[in-house]
Parts: sequence; C-alpha cells; structure tokens
Amino acid sequence: HTPREGSETDTGTAGGEVNRRGAGIRFDPAFSKRKGWFVVEMKVVVTDETGLVKRVEFGHAAETPAAVVKHRTQDRALAPVAIAFDRAGEAVERCVILGLTDGSIELLDLETSARTELLPAGTFAEPIVGLDGNDERLVVADASGTVKLWRRAGGAGALGEPDVSFNASSHATKMVVCPDNDSLLAIGGKDCELRVWNMTDFAGGHVFKSKNVKPDKLYLHAPKHITDIAFVPGTDGTQVVVGTAYKQVRRYDSKVQSRPMFSADAGEHAVSCVCVTPDGAHIVAGDVAGGLFLLNLQTGERVAKFKGVAGGCRSVVCHATLDLMACCGLDRHVKIYSVSNRLCRRKVYLKQRLNVVLFGQDGDLDTAQPAPDGELGDGQAAATPEEEEDAVWEELEASAATKKHKSKSDGSAGPKRRRKEKQVKE
Repeated sequence: HTPREGSETDTGTAGGEVNRRGAGIRFDPAFSKRKGWFVVEMKVVVTDETGLVKRVEFGHAAETPAAVVKHRTQDRALAPVAIAFDRAGEAVERCVILGLTDGSIELLDLETSARTELLPAGTFAEPIVGLDGNDERLVVADASGTVKLWRRAGGAGALGEPDVSFNASSHATKMVVCPDNDSLLAIGGKDCELRVWNMTDFAGGHVFKSKNVKPDKLYLHAPKHITDIAFVPGTDGTQVVVGTAYKQVRRYDSKVQSRPMFSADAGEHAVSCVCVTPDGAHIVAGDVAGGLFLLNLQTGERVAKFKGVAGGCRSVVCHATLDLMACCGLDRHVKIYSVSNRLCRRKVYLKQRLNVVLFGQDGDLDTAQPAPDGELGDGQAAATPEEEEDAVWEELEASAATKKHKSKSDGSAGPKRRRKEKQVKE
C-alpha cells in the first residue's frame, strides 16, 4: 500500500518516515541524498492543530516533488502552540523548541525524531505566547505576561527552576526575541502597549514602551490589541512592526518617538501575522480572512496583494537573505512566494490545519518558474481603492448598457407601453 499522491505518510519512524510528494513511495532522506536522488535545497518546518511537526524539503527545480517528514504523534492535548529553532550548538536548525498546550517545553530533533522534555507539564498555567533558545539561555513567555529565563550551561537535559521570572506585560498575545540583538525581547497583547525589554538587565525596567495613536476628533481612544510582532532587520532592535486585531499595521521607532511612525489598515479584517523582508523595505501582513498583503515599511501604503490563500493566514515568515516568504494557515497548504513579483514558487498540501511555519536559512530555489500547476501565478500588484471603485462602476455601466441593448433587440415593451397599445386598439 502506498499513500495517495500529494499527501504525507500516516506514521513516523525514529528517523521520520518520508513520502516524496507525487512519487507515491517511502524512502530514507539520508540514503536518497547519498544516492543523489533528491537534493534538498530549501526546508520549512510547520506545526498543526493535531500535534504533528512536519519538515518539508524542497528540491531546487520547481517540478521536483517535495518531501514531507512527519514527527511526533497526533495528540491535541499536547499540540505545539509555539515553536523556534534551537540555536545551541553547531547544527543550528537541527532541533526545534516546542511550547505545548499543557504548559511543557520540549526539544525535538528533526533528524532522529528524538524528544527531550526540558520543562514538565504545568510549568506555565497560561498558554505560551513565545519562546527562544540559544547556547546561553531559554526564555519563554505566557499569556499572563510572565517571562521566565533559564541559564543553559550546555547539553539538552531537563531544566530546573527559572533563574529570572518577572511580569513584563498583561494579557500578552505575542513575545519575540530580536534576531539582530538577542538580548532584546518585545511583548504586547490585548489592552497592553508594546514593551521592549533588555534580558541582561530586567531590574532596570523596559527600554521602550509605546504610546497609543492620538484620539480621534471625538476624543475617543483607539482600542489596543496586538496580535503579532516583528523586529525590522538591520536596526539593532530599535524599530518594531506590530499587527493589531483592528486591521492596522504599525511601525515604531524607539529613537524617534513612542507613538507609531504610521498606523495603516492592511485590509478589511484583523491582522493575524506580520513579518519584515530582509532588506527592511516592506512588511508582509496576513489577516484572518485569507488576505496576504505587502506594505511599504516607510509609509504603510499597501503595495500589493498575494493571491492564492484560501483561509485565515496564521503564520508568515521571510527568508533571512533571499527574496522568499513562507506562509501557512487554515487552507492546510504551506506556500513559498517570491516577494518581488508575488508569484507562488512552491506549495504543498499537508492535510491538517497549520499553526506556525519556520523558514530554514540554507539552500536556494530555482525561481525562474512558478509552482508547477500555475494555480497561484498572479504577479500583478494589488489595485488601489480608487482603481477598484472605478472598475466596479465601469462594470455596472457595461452591464446596464448590455441589458438596454438586449431589450431593444428582442422587441420587448414595458408595462406602460403595452397598456397604451391596448387602449389604442380598443
């Protein structure tokens, strides 16, 4: 029995059982690499609602089928709610740190599928909203705004009591660590402004706290609800982008002011995820209704819209160096887009609804051709609201003209004309 085309295998082994999408066969990835059958050029890691962690490996050419490696077993009670690459040791992307539904922290080896419990269940009473780990420390935040930090002396063994524990926010929904300066973390949530903390000096308080936008003409304050946070590359943690549940995308610059540099509407629905392109020129924002937009980082103006997302977008991430962006969500697909022309380069169907995607930083893709089926190949920039309105009116005028011409051509008469003709005949 072989799995159907376009799906992954149903069970995993110690090394992760693999299905080469479209080939209908199972094979060992290490053996295939040695034989030269399948050369991995790009890797993404995704989590889903059922507790699985899947590693998707893409070949260089667009027509090369993707390989899906499944880890863990299905258990919604132990489903990952937060994930990050463990940056400890030389193999930076070999292991991932998982924050599970029961409040435990787990280390997963993506090569052997070995699982190590770092923190037991119940360590966090509230849902985990963010985590990060490297050679020196592990930092985790939960929905209550509590941030806990453990010093890691080496090895991947279980951890004890936290070395530092403090309340950084209230009603937190997201916590991220700055990639350029891993001593900074940003946290925010519902009815709570963005705060940036220095992990080397928690006692000194936050290094930045944002202010809300100014009240409107009726002196009504805008509601606050941060849904996602992203640091701007190359700014050493001084610029931060956030998405809100009220469809805004905002950029903060701690060197200039506490209020946002701009607050712009990304679409018509709540923003669920944001990321910044590696050149620091654009923002990618996804919403709960399947909208995926490209915005100018300096002005907040909407530049384009990515096509092909058929459900709420839950996670979006840009490659650290390449012109590529990966996203996943309720449509059960993981997709890789080219940011410059908005073409979908790769996509894979993964059965379950997906939560989070991580982008491997090695390799490259042949971006000369879009995805093989061409379903998502729309590289046109999104029309401005004025252009959309003009197009609607033109369509209505064309429809009215067509109906008028049709009524004249078929010789049909209106009710008043028929009554007059009847009176004349009488």
